[in-house]
Amino acid sequence: MPRLHRYLKWRREFVPHGSISLLETPNEVAQNKMFLQGSDKKGRPITVILGARHFQSKGGLEEFKRFVVYGFDKICSR
Repeated sequence: MPRLHRYLKWRREFVPHGSISLLETPNEVAQNKMFLQGSDKKGRPITVILGARHFQSKGGLEEFKRFVVYGFDKICSR
C-alpha cells in the first residue's frame, strides 16, 4: 500500500471527526511548549517549540500524539 494511502487510513482512524480540539489535549496544552509566531518573508508560518517544556503527562503517549496532530493542523491551516 502506498504511503499516502497508509497515512490517509491512519488519519481517518486517529482523527475521526476531521480535527482535534484543544479540549482533547489539556495536559499537553498546559505545558505551553508550542507557539505560532506569524510568518517569514516568504509567507511560511513560523512555529516555536520549546522542547525543554516537554514532560511526560498524565495523558500519556496518545494525548501527545493528538497534540502533535493538532499542532501540525494549525501550522498547515496558515
